[in-house]
Amino acid sequence: GRQFLHDLQRSWSPCLNKLKKIFNGSYPAVVVNNGENRELFYSSYLQTYLERDVRFATEVENLILFKNFIAAVAARTAQLLNYSDLSADVGISDKTAKKWLSVLEMSGLVYILQPYYNNFTKRISKTPKMYFLDTGLAAYLTRHATAEQLEVSYMNGAFLETYVLCEILKSYWLNAKEAPLYFYRASAKKEIDFIIDCGPTTYAIEIKKTAMPTLKAAKNFDVLDSLKKNIGKKVILSLSEKIMPLSHEVVSIPISLL
Repeated sequence: GRQFLHDLQRSWSPCLNKLKKIFNGSYPAVVVNNGENRELFYSSYLQTYLERDVRFATEVENLILFKNFIAAVAARTAQLLNYSDLSADVGISDKTAKKWLSVLEMSGLVYILQPYYNNFTKRISKTPKMYFLDTGLAAYLTRHATAEQLEVSYMNGAFLETYVLCEILKSYWLNAKEAPLYFYRASAKKEIDFIIDCGPTTYAIEIKKTAMPTLKAAKNFDVLDSLKKNIGKKVILSLSEKIMPLSHEVVSIPISLL
């Protein structure tokens, strides 16, 4: 029994480490101290951002409402952008919500992911998705007190997806490149988490919160046929410990390798 528990803990350790990394975020001041000053840092960061960057650089007058708006955006990371929902929750107009979201985007706190479509795809959602660019700050704003609390939260899948997006973006930005990154959502509500359009070849990525992915996780990839594109290897990013081919076309890659 003890050996079983030891093996189980060891097999899940990469996932637990990744969860802690998602919870703490990527700001150097938090990472260097292994999250010990996390609460103090994010509280101070928000105060500085609101008082210095926002108050003096934009036309935002009500900082309390703006802080509530930031929290509302964090609670919707990895979701389709809906200005009406955002404005209703905070008590502002749709016009103000659009203006304030552009402030967050220009500040580097939020990333707007556009849907992928071309001349061959007619029935597709053209509403973009919204992502917070630091999972630690998003966890703080949504009042997740511990990594374990985030793990059992209904938002854990959204945070995992957000983390993956951030890591992909960083890999391009660190090389001074624009990320050719999109998502695909068909009319039948089938969605591909990420599409990377590399010119002649297009790559598809699905994120699955499982340590034992099967070919069933690739069921949404069939919507790619309508793109009339040269589709490269289809990737399942999972909590597995090693790279595993699931078929000739589909491979599972550990999120821990990002």
